[in-house]
Amino acid sequence: MELARADSLGGQDGGIPRGADAVAAWLASAEELQAYCERTGQSVWSLRKWRREYADQFGIEIKRRAGAQGVKREVTPASMIPVHLMGSGTSMAGPMTIEVRLGRERSLVLPVDIEVTTITRLISAVEAAR
Repeated sequence: MELARADSLGGQDGGIPRGADAVAAWLASAEELQAYCERTGQSVWSLRKWRREYADQFGIEIKRRAGAQGVKREVTPASMIPVHLMGSGTSMAGPMTIEVRLGRERSLVLPVDIEVTTITRLISAVEAAR
């Protein structure tokens, strides 16, 4: 058990540094992470994991994309535009519906008599679930 703990904290395994030692060796090389791993045989995924784990220790700023686990995404309220309906509330095909087109090729088809607050909540929920 103690051997495994020491190894994860930066011990050597077959000449390839691990943990904090791996991050230090990569930083000292001044190479891009991918290039360093190709040259040394280090696992890209392991080094990325250790880079996140020891970021504070080495003063590394980790940039993460919005939506990644642990990254808070700013939710903007949905904006509403006025819509004027013409004609009776029904057509030959049945009750009238409206289609609300959202970003990323998504849309909602809703009954025309739906409340504005319900539409707002639906749009917010769909947009937040990206």
